[in-house]
Amino acid sequence: MGACRDQSRVYSQAGVALISMLLVLAIVTALCTQMLTKSRLELKRSEALIRTAQTEQMVFSGLAYGQVLVLKYTEKETNPGAARQVNEPSSQKEMGSGFENRSLAHLQIQGGAPLPEPEAGEASSVFVGPYWPFAGNAEEFSILIEDEQGKFNLNNLVNSNGKVNEAQLKVFQRILLALELEPELALYIADWIDYDRNPIAYNSEDFSYLQEVVAYRTANRPIKYWREIISVKGVSQEVLEQLLAYVTAIPGPSKVNVNSASSVLLEAMIPGLDGEALLESRDANGGYSSVSELSKSTLTAGLKMDANLFSVDSAFYAITAYCRFDGFESSWQILSERVEAKKKNKKPQLHTLWKRQLPFWELGLTKMQKIVDLENE
Repeated sequence: MGACRDQSRVYSQAGVALISMLLVLAIVTALCTQMLTKSRLELKRSEALIRTAQTEQMVFSGLAYGQVLVLKYTEKETNPGAARQVNEPSSQKEMGSGFENRSLAHLQIQGGAPLPEPEAGEASSVFVGPYWPFAGNAEEFSILIEDEQGKFNLNNLVNSNGKVNEAQLKVFQRILLALELEPELALYIADWIDYDRNPIAYNSEDFSYLQEVVAYRTANRPIKYWREIISVKGVSQEVLEQLLAYVTAIPGPSKVNVNSASSVLLEAMIPGLDGEALLESRDANGGYSSVSELSKSTLTAGLKMDANLFSVDSAFYAITAYCRFDGFESSWQILSERVEAKKKNKKPQLHTLWKRQLPFWELGLTKMQKIVDLENE
């Protein structure tokens, strides 16, 4: 009887030991699984950070290369009106050139399939891509360079004293009419920039904006980045995207480069002008070497033209670079100013006025991305 009781106790203890061992094994397995999962997540996170950094560095190299292109192709020519031919590496093909007296227009360099032409009437731009020497294994890599002085400068709406410039306001209203947009938008944007708080249109100053769900005030200062106008009353995302090809925001006041301006802008600044005919003549003759050459043209004969509003060169360029690498996307944009050297025999330099990363919801909204999408169709 006693022997049976002892044997039962032994079996019971063995069962408890087995259960304890299984419990310990389960805990160790759970801890190991957790550690492995955490380690795997850390590896994935590190890999994602590395890929993101690589993508950004490719984009930064694209911005730097864009600045090199601007300096290279906007050197002052001995014959300002002559187009300059440039020899690129054999892996590339120059689709066109038209650099007149430091104005950048219609250059496309590619390493792949033919690129679409710029849309009719838009300001001159340069599309470079895909350019593989520094793009590595990028799935997509593109650079867009835009001559910002070929567009209407929104900061010209206000004089240096902070008052609305009526002449520039009328020019902008004509641009809006040409684009089939409400001309009242010009009043709202001008009130957004001018230094006072006196409305020049209905509810165009602080009172209207303070009634919004998220209240805010008008800026009452020059625009630094052109997408700021999305905060202006009446400017929707659709209106903004329609305007971006024709307007900019650079330190003002600035002149419009007749060698890169769109037909829409030229017609708005010179009422009665046949913009398309002027663009054909300009491109056929290699551009204008001086503003007086434009004013003496038969196309502007008898038309009211303020020569002080025009120039034949540019100093401000927007450069946008986009890269998609191993599933990661990045796009940055900079505004550069070309500054002439103060000393003799010194080359001009490009100063970066601002540098901005485009958020993911804007990646598909840029003109550059639109060109990339067209290329891949």
